[in-house]
Amino acid sequence: MFHLDNKEVIYTSGNVENNNLVIFGLLYKYNNKNKNVIVYKDEETIIECLKHIDYVETIIIEDIKDLEKVINNNTILVCISKDIDYVLSIIKEYKCFYHINFTDDINILNKVDFISIEDSSLPGFGCLIKNKSIELMPIIHGGKSTTKYRSGTPNLAFIVCLSKLLKSKYKKN
Repeated sequence: MFHLDNKEVIYTSGNVENNNLVIFGLLYKYNNKNKNVIVYKDEETIIECLKHIDYVETIIIEDIKDLEKVINNNTILVCISKDIDYVLSIIKEYKCFYHINFTDDINILNKVDFISIEDSSLPGFGCLIKNKSIELMPIIHGGKSTTKYRSGTPNLAFIVCLSKLLKSKYKKN
């Protein structure tokens, strides 16, 4: 629907699971101890997840312009879902990943590494869209699924509902 050929969809229980999969999955896969994650102050579920990791420095910025001051070669992940073009212009010279919550600007979706999607009309269901080239280490194992990144089979009815919801909201012309 969004023409994201280089992306992979992982169906989840929503943004909390998405954030945990991105953060823990990256850190475990790439053994990134002593790194930092930069988060905008409004990203509450990401900040809550990061509170449980003692070997990563969490840098919470209150002004988007502070990103330039704090990003460095130890940054592994940037989680800022606003002013995306500005953030992309800053992070392009660093080898870090970029994670956002879904935005109305569907043109930006091919430019970021991870996109979390959750809609309030489908509580307890969502998906994570990630670049196919990025490997994650799953945090929950067991059971069959449509992907190696989470255990269990996603509910087909929820997948259909999410697809119809997104199609109705974001039809490409």
